[in-house]
Order: sequence, then C-alpha cells, then structure tokens
Amino acid sequence: MNWQDRLDSIVFTIITGDNKSFTPVMAETSNDLPFNTKDLMYLNRAGGFVNAGEAGIEQYEFTFWFIGDNHVEDMLEFKKSSKNKNPWKITHPFFGELQVQVESLRIASSYGQTYFVARTKETIDEELPEINVNLESDIKNNNIEIENSLTQNIEVNSLSAGLSSISTLSTNYNSLPNSNSSINELKNKVIEVTGALQNVISKPVEFNESLKALIRFPIEQAASLKSAIVSCKNAILEMASLITSDPNLYDINSSILITTVTESAISADYKTWSEVNEVIRLILEMYNSQILTFESANYIQNNEVSFALSVSISKTLGRLNQIAFNAKQERFIVAGKTANPILYAVEFYGNKNIDDSLKRLIDENKLSVDEMIQIKYGRELVYYV
Repeated sequence: MNWQDRLDSIVFTIITGDNKSFTPVMAETSNDLPFNTKDLMYLNRAGGFVNAGEAGIEQYEFTFWFIGDNHVEDMLEFKKSSKNKNPWKITHPFFGELQVQVESLRIASSYGQTYFVARTKETIDEELPEINVNLESDIKNNNIEIENSLTQNIEVNSLSAGLSSISTLSTNYNSLPNSNSSINELKNKVIEVTGALQNVISKPVEFNESLKALIRFPIEQAASLKSAIVSCKNAILEMASLITSDPNLYDINSSILITTVTESAISADYKTWSEVNEVIRLILEMYNSQILTFESANYIQNNEVSFALSVSISKTLGRLNQIAFNAKQERFIVAGKTANPILYAVEFYGNKNIDDSLKRLIDENKLSVDEMIQIKYGRELVYYV
C-alpha cells in the first residue's frame, strides 16, 4: 500500500486515557528510536566496545489540528480528556497502532482552527512486565563459558605457585567453620588438585574442575552469604600481588571467585531490602578491585572473558535489583509507651493472625522473657514492611 492509499484508507485517530475517540487532522509526525547501549573502554587501548541491548523507548511528536466552527469546543474536550493519566491509543496511517504516554501538550488556538503538538513516548502495558528469561540459568551458563575460557590455556609453569597460593588463601578464610569435617574436606580437595596437577598435560579438564572446586570451597562453607562475599573480596585483594609475577593466574583465580559469588548471590534467600543492597555493594567492590588491579599492572584481560564477566555482573545486579524491589524494608521505632508486646505486634503486622504477628515480633527483636510480657518505654524495635 503506497502512502496516498494509507492516507485515504486509515483515519488518524486518538483514543485518550478516558476512552474517548478523536479524529483531528494529521499534519506531521516525527519518530525517534533510541537504543540501549553500554560503552566498554580500556585504559591502555584506543577505542572501545559498544555492548548493544534491546531498542529503547520510542518517542513520537504528533502535530494535528481541530478545525471548523466547533474547533474551540473540540479543543476544550480534548484537553480535558488528555489530563487522564492512562495512555493514548493511536491509529496512525504510517506508524500503525501505537500506545503512547503523553509528556507534554502544546496548544495554539486561532480563528477557525486549534493547533496541537503532542510529545509522547511509546509505552508497554505493565510497569514490571514478565520476562520469559531464566536469569539464574543464563548467568550460570555465562559463567561456565568464562571459566572454560580462563582455564583451557593454563601454563604448566604457573600451576605449582598457583596451587600454593590458592591453598593458603582457602585455609585463611575467616568464614570457614572451625570443625574437623570442614578441615578434612579442604585437605581432600587440596590433595585432589595436587593429583590433577601431576596429570595436567594428559587430563587438563580434570584439573580445571578441581581448581574451580577448590576456589569454590570457602564460599560453600561460609556461615552466611555476606561473610562469603567479604572473604572472596579479601582473597582477591590478597591475590593482587600475583598480577606482577603471574597475571594469568590472578585473572583465573579472581574471575572464578567473582563468577562463583554471582551464582550464590542470585540463588540466596534474602529477608530484607537492606540485605540485598549490601550484597550488591560488595559484589561491585569485588569486581571493581579486580579491574583496578588489572589497570595498575597494564594487564589487558581477554576480550571475550572481559565482556562475558561484565555481562554476568550486569545480569546479576539486575536480578538482585528485582529481588530488592520485592523485598521487605527494615523499619525502626522507639517504643513510645510501656505496653504488652501484642499491641506492638498488631500495630506492625495486623491482627489477622495475632499468634504469627507476635512470634515475628519476638524473633525479630530477640525479646527477653520479661519483654515477652511487657515492652518498656524507650525500647528500640525493628519490623519489616
């Protein structure tokens, strides 16, 4: 269908947020199509890599008129309907069916006509649409590619020093439980890697898996996700000296620690919004410390690994932000009066199930036996909403 046929057969129509239909005279339409991109630049390399995402929010500027004897009444009715906060639905001869949200509306009225310029943005139906992507699986698959890229070309002469370094770091983790079973498991993993080291030329895959298992061991044994991430972050800082003697080994160790943390972070159970944000902060600090170490030694990480690692971090933080959006927020108050804890439990959590509300108050505030009977004036209390 040519453009003239389109104008003849398709009527420019605006259905405003209050579901009223208007057919003004179309004059001009402009369209801007932005793209979501992220620039990756390197300290010691000219140029950079542009990581392209999906297309962004399309913007439309519509120019149209109401003409004739009733143009003032049409203008006033259209202006009133435009104040409804729901999006417009537009049928356009050239751009088809559109759903847009109005950003601004300029009106100029003169003899016989009223002139409109509407600046709009195309909008989807939901504020948080359901995306059919398994981020957890996506991040894990991405991390597998990173680990395989990192370990497939390990140099034999760096393995002995690397094993010693990793073993020392593993045994120094603050989060490692003080139990015989944990220590024995760590020793067994060291022996396992030593055996694989002896056969690295004939069986490199076994070495790779053993290396990753040993690096992962401290985070698996940590008492909490936060302590595990702190330990991994400290390990990356302690390993920074390797950047001058064996940068490849530092790259392998630090990158696998980061990928391990990302997988643990997205599969953990979080109680509050603040817990999620703390994990986000720690992951960024850990990732940034690796980048700064690379830059200090003028070390350029493999492009594929660098890009894949940045994608893994980006997707992990995106998933954590989704979790944080739905997580409960921690609130603190100071008891304004001496009262039975049931009163505060009902105030915080409602009276739908008083027993559950009371149990939550007791557990979250670690109330003493006396406080289970009476909470005194001035006592700080925490609750989650």
